[in-house]
Amino acid sequence: MSGPLEQGARRPPVLVPWLALGAGAGLLMGLNTDQAVLPGWWMGALFLFFSRWTRPGVGFGGLLVANTVAAGVANLGVFPGSVESAFGMALGGAVVVAGVYLADRLLVGPRGSFVGTLFLPAAMTGVEFFSSRGNPFGTWGVLAYTQAQVPVLVQLVSVTGLWGLTFLLVWFATVANWAFEHRAAGRRVLPGVAVYAGVLGAVLGFGALRLAVAGSVGAPVRVAGITVAGSWPGAARSGWPGSCRVCPSTWSPGAS
Repeated sequence: MSGPLEQGARRPPVLVPWLALGAGAGLLMGLNTDQAVLPGWWMGALFLFFSRWTRPGVGFGGLLVANTVAAGVANLGVFPGSVESAFGMALGGAVVVAGVYLADRLLVGPRGSFVGTLFLPAAMTGVEFFSSRGNPFGTWGVLAYTQAQVPVLVQLVSVTGLWGLTFLLVWFATVANWAFEHRAAGRRVLPGVAVYAGVLGAVLGFGALRLAVAGSVGAPVRVAGITVAGSWPGAARSGWPGSCRVCPSTWSPGAS
């Protein structure tokens, strides 16, 4: 696995990190929808690209503004209360997120080793874990929820809780950026990429096996969940009113 790049390593054009920031903000606005799976994987990679290839202060400010605006817009349809409360909640989260990316920029930077790819996943997972303690909203907003429609991946939660899945998603972002930053090293990045691919493959294999076993246990049971505001995306498919506050779902015994 390659080490730090030479100081003369080729940098991306100046505009590219800003395009990545805008694209990441666009993906962030989709986190509260049925299309949250891909944003859950790529949003962090784009934000990290912006942070790594801009000055620390610029990166912090850009991420602070982008996350506040995008998360505030995303919160409007689901967050109970006023517009001010939705954007106020977004601002608080944005300060934390931008701060974690700033720490990565200062401690790891765009020329770090493969071991450095573990810093941001560990930091983000720790932030989500500790912020959920004593929080009246609990784990609402945790990145792992973006993969709710990927059962084979969600099975990891049965072993690690939500935090293992959050770690896996953010680690993808850091490994993708690490591979790009060390692209001049050619095939020397392959062992690092293979490590992540191996872990992901093991997670998917475990999930597939668990689902195969659970699929033969019991019949689906109709249950209900309570929404706080807005409409439930699954209502149209279920035939229930779009504004229902007690909305149905289906649960199979033995499966997560």
